[in-house]
Amino acid sequence: MDQEKLVSAVKNVEASDGTTFDILRHAPEGAAQLRGNALVKMREIANSREPDLQKYLFTSSGTSSEYAMSSAIIHAKDKGVKGDYVSMMCNEHAYCMAIERLLGIEIPLRAQYIRVMFDEITRILNHLLWIGSHSLDVGGMTTFLYAFREREDLLDVYEAVSGARMHAAYYRPGGVYRDLPERMPQYTAQHTRSARVMKEMNDNRQGTLLDFIDDFTRRFPGYVDDYETLLTENRIWKQRTVGIGVVSAERALALGFTGPMLRGSGVPWDLRRK
Repeated sequence: MDQEKLVSAVKNVEASDGTTFDILRHAPEGAAQLRGNALVKMREIANSREPDLQKYLFTSSGTSSEYAMSSAIIHAKDKGVKGDYVSMMCNEHAYCMAIERLLGIEIPLRAQYIRVMFDEITRILNHLLWIGSHSLDVGGMTTFLYAFREREDLLDVYEAVSGARMHAAYYRPGGVYRDLPERMPQYTAQHTRSARVMKEMNDNRQGTLLDFIDDFTRRFPGYVDDYETLLTENRIWKQRTVGIGVVSAERALALGFTGPMLRGSGVPWDLRRK
């Protein structure tokens, strides 16, 4: 193919980002122009605005990684390119492990424990996001508020080690960015809160980060009981979930279900135990 020749084409571009939930159709007559394999021009016919090409560049993370130091591209893995963009540190872990296995790097035992601990914190964050959002979707506001209250505590832990509440960029090939802080950050005085309220908010933040996490693990089972009280036997919740969207085990297998979707259809499939 002549690398200098421009080729016009009609392109149907599927959603490639969480904010792009439909399929864009790009018109002929120069709407999508290619020079070789390079997209040089694209115009959306749905309306007059130029589409945001950034939506279609998420898979360029692989190419970006070829031109950046491993520590400089960690933040891109937080977003879980075409994957789970609320499993930030888990995504970092997979990336770092790939590099470590390729290079035969042994990481310190303490760093291994820190990584697994934050993987589990991330997993709890995701369960809280799910149950809160699900409850909201079927008409229950209270569970959403409770679940996101607990998420704030765990995101405080993210922030304590990395300085960021979501895209942490905390893991590094060979270990983690830094060790756990000796002191859990505390809330500072605000004119909207009394000294008594501030003291109560900081009561469980007087020790180390690990002390704060330990306190959370002691409180969390009671919070789960609250969610169960709000939902499990809730008449409205059951009317909107029980018997809705049932998929048989045979159909689930035929459609390629996996994880909780497959287990929900009665198939005992769990990669963590097999």
